[in-house]
Amino acid sequence: MERITIIGIGPIGMSIGLGLKAAGLTDTEILGTSGDRKTLNYGKEIGAFDEISGNLRSSLRGAQMVILDSTLGEARELMEAIGPVLERDCLVTDTGLAKVKMVEWAAEFLPDHVEFVAGRPVSKEYMKSVEDASADAFNEGVYCIVTSKTTSQSAVKTIVGLAELLGARPLFLDEHEHDSYTSAALHLPVLLSAALVNSVSSGPAWREIARMGGGEFGLVSELSSGDAEDNALACLSSPDTTIRWLDQAIEELTAYRGHIESGGEELGRSFDKALDDWAKWKTDTVVTDDSPDLPSAGETMSGLFFGRHISRRFRDLTKDADSDGPKR
Repeated sequence: MERITIIGIGPIGMSIGLGLKAAGLTDTEILGTSGDRKTLNYGKEIGAFDEISGNLRSSLRGAQMVILDSTLGEARELMEAIGPVLERDCLVTDTGLAKVKMVEWAAEFLPDHVEFVAGRPVSKEYMKSVEDASADAFNEGVYCIVTSKTTSQSAVKTIVGLAELLGARPLFLDEHEHDSYTSAALHLPVLLSAALVNSVSSGPAWREIARMGGGEFGLVSELSSGDAEDNALACLSSPDTTIRWLDQAIEELTAYRGHIESGGEELGRSFDKALDDWAKWKTDTVVTDDSPDLPSAGETMSGLFFGRHISRRFRDLTKDADSDGPKR
């Protein structure tokens, strides 16, 4: 029996476990391991894992794939810990936000007889805790895949297969591209949220403002409620790109300030543009001309790890589509 071990287990790792279980994998055990026994028990209770264990070494025994779902602060230590005990030909991947660091640590701590492919499934719904996890969290989303010149074709196809089983579309990036885009899409919102809370809480009217803060304030400020150390490490993992996006946001806010001062029509046009761009993002209609060519489901139908499961799902979907289509 094949074994996939998920280490750490936040909402992303929990959702991966639920998604793999929902895919109906045969002859494959999904094992969860973490130092948090309460999280492990919850994962077993909701059906995300076949087995759970608090022992890292035994959890890696017989594992053909290892998925690291940890904070950046824990990732380096985990890489160092698992390196000496990984099975030969094991494939290691991750779900983290800082790919430059993960690629560096993989090269430093993982042995030559295993492969590492950095990855991250992206959910458009905000997941704050494991209670927000779901089997379809990544459905119709993207799955970032970071490869290098030494990454084997079979390892890439296996991670593509993982993405497809979770209902996601593979998106190939290098580690620097990934970290830059993540700074814009994730670190910048957290910084803006923290800046909002600190700007209004530092003044003498904070008590009154706090009483009047409703759903709008709660919606924007919630991102500042994450672990302070993790947020700081994430922003510092790629400081140059984080600063670049922060400068761009400051420039945009300065423009809004000018529109308000002038009392002209530019402010409304800025809100119109924001609404239009947000709607395109929400409906997945942002069109790019330089999108990378992605392998289709048919092109990844090798017999590699997930291959037979993907093939079965693909045949079922094709059969359903044929039965629903026009008869000739």
